[in-house]
Amino acid sequence: MLQRVIVTSAFFIAAIAVFVFPHAADAASRYWVGSVGGNFNDGANWAAADPASCTGGGASVPGTADIAIFDADCDNDATMDATISVAGININTGYTGSISPSSAISITVGSSGFVQASGTFTSTAGTMAISGPFNRTGGTFTHNSGTVKFLMNGSNFTFTPGTSLTLYNVTIDKTTDDSDPILTFGASFTIANDVTVQASNSDGS
Repeated sequence: MLQRVIVTSAFFIAAIAVFVFPHAADAASRYWVGSVGGNFNDGANWAAADPASCTGGGASVPGTADIAIFDADCDNDATMDATISVAGININTGYTGSISPSSAISITVGSSGFVQASGTFTSTAGTMAISGPFNRTGGTFTHNSGTVKFLMNGSNFTFTPGTSLTLYNVTIDKTTDDSDPILTFGASFTIANDVTVQASNSDGS
């Protein structure tokens, strides 16, 4: 027997709501300080504390317990050239640079989610899997003909796309357990190609 995925405010219908997205308590912050076009996967391009400019690098590359932060202190573009797995990505107000992949890499964003208030983010032509909330209030998000996968993981998931967002493929994935998480859409958006719902059977198969 297929388990249910409860979707509130059906696709393309706006839901009026205000959401607050706390970060995971154990997540560390990593601030982008790279040169123009610098490599996301180079520790020299990340600072452990909020910098005043594009200086102070040498911290570790953001990992599964870290939030990668891009803000107005360093507007330089970033290049993603290898697999990325982080707790969250925050593109804060005032960041005017671009973050883009050099190939169809895999991007995984954990429970702290994807938050974009500014700048330009080009997703992968592969799959960008997100466990936490997706909250876009500004900036440009380019789908790159890839897939955005919502990893429900037994938890409710809020997707707030902001204005004029188009995704190419969308996958709703709740194969990890047999609960009935709720997927809430905070505004209307467009899916250019395909929607897939993945759900486990009641026996977990």
